[in-house]
Amino acid sequence: MLHKFTNKQVANILREISACYEAKEENPFKIRAYNNAADAIEKIDSDIGDLWAENRLEDVPGVGESLREHLNELFRTGKVKHFEETKKNLPQGMFELLKISGIGAKTAFKLSSFFHLDNKDTAAAQLKKLAEKGKIKGLPGFGEESEHKILQNIEKLTHNETRFPLHTAKEISSKVLAFLKESPYVFRANYLGSLRRESAMVGDIDIAVATENSKEVINHFAQYPKIIKIISKGNIKASAVITGGFQVDIMTQNPASYGSLLQHFTGSKLHNIHLRKLALDKGLSLSEYGIKKGSQTLKFSSEEDFYHFLDMQYIPPELREDLGEIELAVKNKLPKLIELSNIKGDLQTHTTMSDGENSFAEMVSKAKELKYEYFGITDHQWSTATHTTEVINRLIKARRLEIEQYNSSHTIPRVLFGIEINVSADNRVVYSDNLLRKFDYVIGAIHSSFGQTKEQITKRLLTLIENPLIKIIAHPTGRLLLEREGYEADWDIIFQACKKHNKVLEINGQPSRLDLPDSFVREAVKSGVLLSTNTDAHSINDLGFMPNAVSVARRGWCGKEDVINALSLGKMLKFLGR
Repeated sequence: MLHKFTNKQVANILREISACYEAKEENPFKIRAYNNAADAIEKIDSDIGDLWAENRLEDVPGVGESLREHLNELFRTGKVKHFEETKKNLPQGMFELLKISGIGAKTAFKLSSFFHLDNKDTAAAQLKKLAEKGKIKGLPGFGEESEHKILQNIEKLTHNETRFPLHTAKEISSKVLAFLKESPYVFRANYLGSLRRESAMVGDIDIAVATENSKEVINHFAQYPKIIKIISKGNIKASAVITGGFQVDIMTQNPASYGSLLQHFTGSKLHNIHLRKLALDKGLSLSEYGIKKGSQTLKFSSEEDFYHFLDMQYIPPELREDLGEIELAVKNKLPKLIELSNIKGDLQTHTTMSDGENSFAEMVSKAKELKYEYFGITDHQWSTATHTTEVINRLIKARRLEIEQYNSSHTIPRVLFGIEINVSADNRVVYSDNLLRKFDYVIGAIHSSFGQTKEQITKRLLTLIENPLIKIIAHPTGRLLLEREGYEADWDIIFQACKKHNKVLEINGQPSRLDLPDSFVREAVKSGVLLSTNTDAHSINDLGFMPNAVSVARRGWCGKEDVINALSLGKMLKFLGR
């Protein structure tokens, strides 16, 4: 019997065992191995249970033979005898305390042992009450400051149990950032962490501020009208909960050292660990204050200078995931990433002719404002169950005439006549080739039966890819963030087929999609597959989602040569065979 565990659940189990080893002061290499394996499992896009079922655990970085045996036991029986023995005689509350920022394994063990925190479900709440009563500061190695910090971080844990989509984080943080910049004492302000790295899902909203008067900036932040609770307010940092329950943390730094702060708190954790090791090999030490060389700490006002001092290229935030970017930066071989300014058009949009909110004229007018060279209208296929072929032909003819009339009197954008069609659950494209030839280009997608097997989904995608009249595959994994996991497919086969048939995979900029995911984009680029950054706009407001798609492309290491809608109009028409 297969016992189901999510990637996060498996990662948490491994981190708990690592904490046990650390509390017992066992081999540090074993501790590090478990933590590295946990990080790798949490990061991979494939389901760890599926990899186990396919006997592919060795494909996961850091999962060696011994750990594979333990995971095999976990998925077969739902538990691991070695893990249970390792946790035996340790206070169970310590594992809940590990979730609290600033509390490591030894501290969690010490607090749980002293206060008899044996219930994992209530340990954090019990510790909060102890901190509020001043019971922690009297312990050896603790004091008022550390007790206050523990209390503050428990509050933070309470408000940050979930992560939320990038677009939501940007909407919230952009307003905070704009408010901060109203202060004359703010020289610069930037997002930090996963938000600055443009991750699809974001936890905390952290913002850095360059200033020569931290006190004034902190006081200004405290006046932000959407704050409902100030968690902490110090001389250089502040934390608050704003409307919606989101926590915002502000940290300030003198402009002379601002680049170091920005680099340090942008992360990612694995990127910074690798960077610190490289620096240590050079006899240097890195921190948010600068680079320490001997007894001197060198300050850096910009990240560019910080990275250049380490004899490497500046690494864009989107790439800082320790996926080979440091090695390439040292060799001066980082790819030149695509920019939003490179985008010449949008190739998936919808009007009131299908399920869009705005008319053809309104959508095209907005595209003109965006200064696009071309603009694709790709309304959904008309149902053959409710429309005869004659009616469908009449609708196609009417839209074609509308487009030709517009193009005859306008130079930009050139409107392209596309359509988005479905591949059915039984693997059919219901429109005939004769109908599909009436369009400038065709987008294919899966819109139903997402729970089919990997083999069925793969066959449906291949049906789209192998159809000579279909050019682009839309939202290829079908995922909806926080709602639906992407369906399983054999992506190696899909990438090979796209390359063979010269087909394009879409990077969909809808906030709930961001599909292809960035890790898939990177594999597609490695395979030589072309991509298209589209908004899938169903309204004029949705046309503003292009930056989302470009962010995913950048995280996937795309250059403009990898994205077809970075082509000029002339090259695009040639690419589409027009």
